[in-house]
Amino acid sequence: MHKHFVPTLIAVILLAAGSATAAERPNIVFILTDDMALRDTSVMPKLQSLVAGRGTTFSSYLVNDSLCCPSRSSILRGQFVHDHHTLGNQPPDGGFEKFHGAGNESSTIGTWLKAAGYRTGLMGKYLNGYPNGVAKNYVPPGWDEWAAQAAAGTPNSTTCSTRTAGW
Repeated sequence: MHKHFVPTLIAVILLAAGSATAAERPNIVFILTDDMALRDTSVMPKLQSLVAGRGTTFSSYLVNDSLCCPSRSSILRGQFVHDHHTLGNQPPDGGFEKFHGAGNESSTIGTWLKAAGYRTGLMGKYLNGYPNGVAKNYVPPGWDEWAAQAAAGTPNSTTCSTRTAGW
């Protein structure tokens, strides 16, 4: 018996080369889905041809932590959970509030690629609890394009913080 996982959110990080040509610097599109079974892709006919067929796919992989915020924090920082200390999905040990409060946003894939001359963007889910504890329109360092969904059940859950830098 197979469990059916409904894709809860798709977070997309679109990174396009700034002033450099494509030959000098590749475009990067990173798509992260939560709780999605492989068979769910059967209802997305263009996914294979437009994404997997033109890029990199992973047939063998593992995650550092199966919880959302610790895993996303590891992806953003390139660190194991015991290094960035976002241990759960909610404060005081996890969530956006922990990640932000620890200063982890000062050094992420967004800031590194921005410093390398890329235009960066994040669309979809950022971290559980975003934007609790900060301004409703808060955008973490390193992101030119930002359309992050506010966490469900938060005071800003029906809003989406958006910033565009002339795309």
